[in-house]
Amino acid sequence: GINMYSAVPNFLLISTTGGFSTFCGTCAPGHFNVNSYQVADDVDIIRGKHQMGFGFNVIRVQNNTISGFNENGSFTFNASRTGLGLADFLTGLPSAFVQTNATPDDLRTWIMSFYAQDTFRVSSHFTLSYGIRWEPTFSDPDKYRRGSSFNINSFYAGQFSTRYPNAPAGLFFPGDKGIPDANWNGHLPNFAPRVGIVWNPHGDGRDTLRVGASLLYDVPETWFNERETTNAPVGTSIDTPNPIGGFSDPWLGYPGGNPFPTGGRAYFPATAGVYVNMPINPKPTYVANWNITYQRQFAGSWMASVSYLGNKTTHLWSGNGEMNPAVFLGLGSCTLGGKVFNPCSTTSTTQQRRLFTLTNPTYGPSYASMNTM
Repeated sequence: GINMYSAVPNFLLISTTGGFSTFCGTCAPGHFNVNSYQVADDVDIIRGKHQMGFGFNVIRVQNNTISGFNENGSFTFNASRTGLGLADFLTGLPSAFVQTNATPDDLRTWIMSFYAQDTFRVSSHFTLSYGIRWEPTFSDPDKYRRGSSFNINSFYAGQFSTRYPNAPAGLFFPGDKGIPDANWNGHLPNFAPRVGIVWNPHGDGRDTLRVGASLLYDVPETWFNERETTNAPVGTSIDTPNPIGGFSDPWLGYPGGNPFPTGGRAYFPATAGVYVNMPINPKPTYVANWNITYQRQFAGSWMASVSYLGNKTTHLWSGNGEMNPAVFLGLGSCTLGGKVFNPCSTTSTTQQRRLFTLTNPTYGPSYASMNTM
């Protein structure tokens, strides 16, 4: 009885505040297949006072998935229309409706590291350990070059993609000038040194001082860019707050009518497209780690130990950088898009109060959330 496209039979997503929920966005049928191929080796060589180690680890990852997340549409009744969630549901007044295409990913990447180290027994009192590890960060391009990259300066300048000219201003794709296949570049010069000493001041082995420090690089999971590669025109997630057609006809009044299913056409939302974005040149995550330990044997077989451990993480990746938030404009009356709203800042004006729309009324309405890593 709902005028909408349903990709999966008998699968309706509803969330009612203070009431009930049915299914969930990630409950839809999906296919998740990850293949990894690995070659690794380690070699130890002892020469006099030196114990040297060399090794490498190379992994090829193929992440082939297709998710039905929200492809049947998702209705939210949050009590904003009548004051009661169940009353919103019974009167057919959802506060939000979101629908997407099925979202495929065929991500490919390399994980590799090479290291060399040496443990040098300088004397019976002193041992030195040192080494270096090379662990480059590789991007994870989609096999079919899906995904997009948003540029805020191009958005305000009114610049458009040459690959998809009907895409919103500021949105570019692999094949456009300056956009890599993965929509972001890896970082090759990740060199991670480490050094440590063990000092036995008296030579009898009854007390030791150990000091160590290192840099450690992180390898991003291949799934990290899953949402980015399923942006429009592939995933095409559209957020419709307070649909005027209500529960029975959520696409009523939407420019161009019901957009789903998009089929093979390169469809971009006329308004309120939801996008996930990755910076072109993200800095790799690394951890600086350092420690010092003193150990002392006493009173026969007793031992006391005191340690200090420290670490600091830098450039931790996170997916919560909203570039297009809804701006609070107060609860009095206001004019947005030529219409007067009173009160102004409610969920029914979320899209009109978004930053892109307020600062660029011509191109801003094409975007809802623009979540940047």
